[in-house]
Amino acid sequence: MSALFGILLAVWNLTQPARIPELEREFTCPVAVPAPYTQDRRAREGTLLVVYKEHYRIGLYQNARLKSIAGEDACFRVAMGATPWKPKTRRDYASTPEGWYHVGDKRDRGQTAFYRGFLIDYPNQDDVDRALAQGVITQATADQLTAQLKAGKVPSQSTAMGGSVLIHGMGSEYPNWTLGCVAVDNRVMDTLFDHVHTGDDILIIPWGNAPHDAVQ
Repeated sequence: MSALFGILLAVWNLTQPARIPELEREFTCPVAVPAPYTQDRRAREGTLLVVYKEHYRIGLYQNARLKSIAGEDACFRVAMGATPWKPKTRRDYASTPEGWYHVGDKRDRGQTAFYRGFLIDYPNQDDVDRALAQGVITQATADQLTAQLKAGKVPSQSTAMGGSVLIHGMGSEYPNWTLGCVAVDNRVMDTLFDHVHTGDDILIIPWGNAPHDAVQ
């Protein structure tokens, strides 16, 4: 990490809600995908990664139930970017997307600078509509992205909306250190890599919408 990046990261972190380890440790991933998300078929069927942004956690679910791996709940700590409470609409190197996505592809050792990871196929249609309304992208770019989404393709990662947002390794330590990605410890990424596949669903619950208490 360069000295300049370290300085910029420190300045960014002064603007964000403090990460309080004691409070984070009190949160455990719900044993079932929380309402109202269970109304969506994607929450009820198959493999699903759920990111609880406000609680700095990621849970691995199967058919809406939190998985148990080697006798432990598949609920793990994460780090994010400098402004994790914001939905991503532009290339800002700080915010993390919110909503429904897929694993666009899996990147193993040597395919990413961050150990191993899953590409989040940001932007989704809601992101595109929001960015167009905010003037981040043109109508032509919005039409291009919409066509890619309708075709089931990973949308372009090089527009003004930004891209290349991953769930990756290299650590969940304090403070937030990514450029908007979701980071876990390498041992956690190894575990997830064995259970998650390209095309699996990802749900990133918006800041403020996550359950504040464990749902048992």
